Amino acid sequence: MSAPARIPLNVLFGIQDFGPNLVRVAPDGRNLVRVNGNADQGSALLGRRLLRVDGNGVERFSMLGSANIVPFLSPGRFTLDRFYLQKSVGLRANIGPGAILNQIADPDVCSGALEMAAQLVSKIGRPCFNPPAAVARTSRDEVARTLDGIAGLKVPKTIRVQDPTTARIRAAIEQGGLEYPVLLRAIGTHGGVSLIKADRPDQIEEGPQRGKLHRGLYVTEFQDFMASDGRYRKFRVVVIGHDIFLRHCVIGDNWLLNASRRASGTEQSERDMFAAFDREWAARLQPVFREIGSRLDLDYFGVDCNIDDEGRVLVFEANACMNILKNTSSSPNMWDAPIARIKDALEERLASPSTWCGSVG
Repeated sequence: MSAPARIPLNVLFGIQDFGPNLVRVAPDGRNLVRVNGNADQGSALLGRRLLRVDGNGVERFSMLGSANIVPFLSPGRFTLDRFYLQKSVGLRANIGPGAILNQIADPDVCSGALEMAAQLVSKIGRPCFNPPAAVARTSRDEVARTLDGIAGLKVPKTIRVQDPTTARIRAAIEQGGLEYPVLLRAIGTHGGVSLIKADRPDQIEEGPQRGKLHRGLYVTEFQDFMASDGRYRKFRVVVIGHDIFLRHCVIGDNWLLNASRRASGTEQSERDMFAAFDREWAARLQPVFREIGSRLDLDYFGVDCNIDDEGRVLVFEANACMNILKNTSSSPNMWDAPIARIKDALEERLASPSTWCGSVG
């Protein structure tokens, strides 16, 4: 019995708006060409090297703002045709058979590539997984507006401040009706990079970090989410179509949570949370996350949030630009099974383009 035919997908990658002098897209849209020159300020602000050399001595370009799906797909199930989009560089390649998988996930980092992807999708009229036009609406301030009013969901007010100075930031907070404390972060950053909490107006200072942010600043109302046991919990819930999955739950002693800030001795509590989520929480939370998915119009994305004992959800961020399938811990570990379930559900959806948000019927 012969193996089933692999499913063809055309994958769209985006070159970030900043630092375009590092690489350029080749005329066929399938390769990146190294360009001599230095990265501009944007790459330095993100604190990551955009160009690196892998173990084989091959220079690789870090695809910032990516959904990071392709590296984890089963090679025996899909055949992938890759295309790169770069602002102001026309794509002159022919798109092959199959639907489109959009890997471009951050509207603050890859706005130009997203705009080009949206034009391409509209032109060829094929189903598109995570439609570029929908991804373009997932900036932090727009998500806060889009999700406002969902029952059982709290989304803190968020505003964008261009050319931030101390005076502009304070004025924007007052004009936007935000209440202190507030969180300030450089636009286009994730994972707590550049994140600062200001409890009062006099704690907002221009400083070297914020005063030179040419891409702007997000300001978000801080909502305390300390539980009755004195600890903080950050959940990452993954939405795939109408289904939800718990990716992880970080438990810590400080509101600024990530994997490196897990409190010691909380491993069993996190293990227990996976079972409780499937057994008790998922059915109760499904209507909330289904409405989030409906409003964002995405096939696959993550929601970083707190979920209290009453099942009320406090959103920190919701977008397709999250670390979901990558497991940085040595196996076996508690995340192996949850990630495998997410991957299976993702591949099932990818195999059914007629069900996608970007389906053309």
